[in-house]
Amino acid sequence: MKRIFFNLETWTYENILYFSYTQLLIKPQLLFRLSKSLINFSIENHINRQNWHSLLLEAILNAIFALLKMKQLDKAKELVDGFYTMKFNENFILEQIRINFMTSLIQYTSTKDKSEIQSQLLSIKNLGLDHLYLQRIRYSASISTTSSNKITIP
Repeated sequence: MKRIFFNLETWTYENILYFSYTQLLIKPQLLFRLSKSLINFSIENHINRQNWHSLLLEAILNAIFALLKMKQLDKAKELVDGFYTMKFNENFILEQIRINFMTSLIQYTSTKDKSEIQSQLLSIKNLGLDHLYLQRIRYSASISTTSSNKITIP
């Protein structure tokens, strides 16, 4: 894996796809470096084709998730900040919901205040996006370290 990504000079559609699906197998330092490179690639090349843009956003979101799972909170937060510098339009509402959730999750890991996450989960549920709501609850439960820190929504 390292051999494939270590000297990557140009991002292709296939490289982005492969990167997105192998992130949990990549060491955190390389994952972070490649993710920053992908954000810069997106900004510098004004990627606006729907399929490329969706794949790019998904890859960055997956990287943030992977870094959170690896307990690399500072790197995840830096990628969130980088994500906000990327341009994407209102057609990417799911990605916006996911990045907002990741931001709240990073905040939760520092403060253990679950109110922001609970509020977001409830908003998702109230919008009728129950499939997203259930995914976020499962994700939140997997991040919790003890049963007293689990997030519940009425």
